[in-house]
Amino acid sequence: MTSEVRPFLLSELPPHAWHRSLAALIALGSALVFAALLPFAKTPLGALPEFIAAYQSALVVVDVITATLIFSQYAVSQSSALAALGAGYIFSALMAFLHALTFPGLFAPMGLLGAGEQTTAWMYILWHAGFPLFVVAYASLQRRSVVVLPSLLASAIAVAAALGATVLTTVGHDVLPRIMQGNRYTEATIWALGATWFFSALGAAILWLRRPHSVLDLWLMVTMVAWICDIGLSAVFNGGRFDLGFYAGRVYGLLALSFLLVVFLSEYGILYSKSVQHDAAAASEARFRTMADAMPQLAWMARPDGHIDWYNRRWHEYTGTTPGQMEGWGWQSVHDPVVLPQVLERWKRSLDTGEQFEMVFPLKGADGVFRPFLTRVSPVKDDAGKVLHWFGTNTDITAQREAEDALRRADRRKDEFIATLAHELRNPLAPIRNAVEIMRLRARDIAEPLVLARDIIDRQSRHLARLVDDLLELSRITRGKLEVHKARVALQPAIEAALEATRPLAAQAGHELGAEMPREPLYVDADSTHLTQVFLNLLSNAVKFTPRGGRITLELERRGSEALVVVRDTGVGIPREHLPRLFEMFSQVTPALDRTQGGLGIGLALVRGLLELHAGSVHARSDGPDQGSEFEVRLPLAAAPEEGETRAHAPPGSSSRRVLVADDNRDAALTLRRLLEALGHEVMETHDGVEAVEAVRTFKPQIVLLDIGMPRMNGYEAAREIRRQPDGRGLRVVAVTGWGQQEDKRRAHEAGFDLHLTKPIDLAALESVLRQ
Repeated sequence: MTSEVRPFLLSELPPHAWHRSLAALIALGSALVFAALLPFAKTPLGALPEFIAAYQSALVVVDVITATLIFSQYAVSQSSALAALGAGYIFSALMAFLHALTFPGLFAPMGLLGAGEQTTAWMYILWHAGFPLFVVAYASLQRRSVVVLPSLLASAIAVAAALGATVLTTVGHDVLPRIMQGNRYTEATIWALGATWFFSALGAAILWLRRPHSVLDLWLMVTMVAWICDIGLSAVFNGGRFDLGFYAGRVYGLLALSFLLVVFLSEYGILYSKSVQHDAAAASEARFRTMADAMPQLAWMARPDGHIDWYNRRWHEYTGTTPGQMEGWGWQSVHDPVVLPQVLERWKRSLDTGEQFEMVFPLKGADGVFRPFLTRVSPVKDDAGKVLHWFGTNTDITAQREAEDALRRADRRKDEFIATLAHELRNPLAPIRNAVEIMRLRARDIAEPLVLARDIIDRQSRHLARLVDDLLELSRITRGKLEVHKARVALQPAIEAALEATRPLAAQAGHELGAEMPREPLYVDADSTHLTQVFLNLLSNAVKFTPRGGRITLELERRGSEALVVVRDTGVGIPREHLPRLFEMFSQVTPALDRTQGGLGIGLALVRGLLELHAGSVHARSDGPDQGSEFEVRLPLAAAPEEGETRAHAPPGSSSRRVLVADDNRDAALTLRRLLEALGHEVMETHDGVEAVEAVRTFKPQIVLLDIGMPRMNGYEAAREIRRQPDGRGLRVVAVTGWGQQEDKRRAHEAGFDLHLTKPIDLAALESVLRQ
């Protein structure tokens, strides 16, 4: 008998041991960092409105994407619990947006929307009390089929709750208890914050008690733990706005609301990597009469001499025949007369030899239409090898081909989703990275604790940007669409670039990082950017999977006609049984999860894919857990370039430029403008293509940094219009966008852009553009 396959649902998927281990590790880590920060929570820091703009923008994007994924699962299951949870993320997104509009000093001295002195604080409390209530509703509605909560009703409740909270805290501002005194909290906040903590703890407790847990339940519990830490640092143990607790707590809030998004992405990736096509032919199954009668395939059994004495019900339904008509060799009447002689010849050969029969041929249906079928016939033999009977199946290949086409379409949609997701993640990352660079340029005016927070945001945003790039690169490799631009290059500079990028991470982890390379240059035909990416991934893995105070070394040498690069570490090692699967997509070493930050398991798969595009290889060795690891990369060497083939270029000098910034994301435009101004440039900011074209006429910039997706006139159209102007022909026009596919870069070049930069922009890359 066959069973219906239940669609993939996180709310029903039971967690594996590694799910529990990773969730426990993250929850424990959140609690430990929270405890470590408590003594410093009241440390006053400088007011930085750019942080709020970047933080709230990222929250809105994360919440909207997560809500969309939850409602896509609701569309399959019609679960009231999922409707409540999706509404919770809609509520959080709206509250994050409205909270930012009321924040003092961000858009107006006392915020927008008629905000008062107490509005923002009360918005925060209602936001952080309301979201756990939606989690409580989700946990309470789990496995309760009596209560029906449509998604539209749940969403309407979320919108009404957010709007009601806004009206209460603005219009009803004067009737609310006073909980703010300037930027400091009053004693009256204790009961309100206690309620928010209680609701968060209640949500975690109900989820814990309602067993068995699903993957979604598990990560919602981790979310509630981080949510509690957010409230504690942001509003309980600190003194008010703009202290260490205020900033650190909001980092917790962003992490809490990002957990489900990461879990959705990783689980969907695992699902795709493990998806397999159903084998339509149930071959080699002995004595299968009862179960085969319910099979969707056409099935039958024959005696050792080929006389068929049983067909399943599906055979008669398809052919429109009776058992009497098909008995023995009557099956020939539903075969194509042209193909039948070949079928008989091969069938008789199998009867004589006892070998399995497999062939594709058409069978006529009750409607008179011939359809191609894959036919497999397996012999069931006794211990002596004598055929007892034959079991055969006929599978309609038409349906199989349609399924394969659907799978290919789904794979394309997956790639499109990843590209869109990368764009949406890069947009909030851009103002975050710009804000970090502004903070770095103003390092003298920033207190040491805020420097620590800045560096944390810097490292984590760089890690997220690199993860997005790795996902896209891996997607292009799997589709065979990654372009590598090879040239005769020395290997040492690519390795040194990876070492330089790794040194801050190694220093933070207390590792000793060393390298040994020959003085003579070793040349390869390669794309140096992708080679740096290979060694950066290997070194980053070594840093991540090595306990604090370890040693990491990189050695380069000539080995015959190949360059040999060996990366060694004194880390957690690799179980021998996992070595054969180490370079597969989404591969994870389970024993290391309780000692590392984990990951999506794509870095090593990307390393192997990039090296294969360069005719290279990578191999891993380890003596087991806690014995360290060794990764060996081999690349074919090339002859040294002819003298004069490469020329060194002196870096151009830098000077003040007139720069036009055009981006409809106001946070991104604002932070980029301020960053450029901090670098000494004269900057004008616009927010759509029409404004950008007009600004070229009036402002007369030297460089235009132009977003692609903008209202009224997109970036491509704006670039063409700028190039048509007399003043626009000599301009340097640079695309600054979250769309980073090769097709996007090609379209930008055709539209007249000189350069294409993908958000978030690295400060060094931006300065290089400004110098040219």
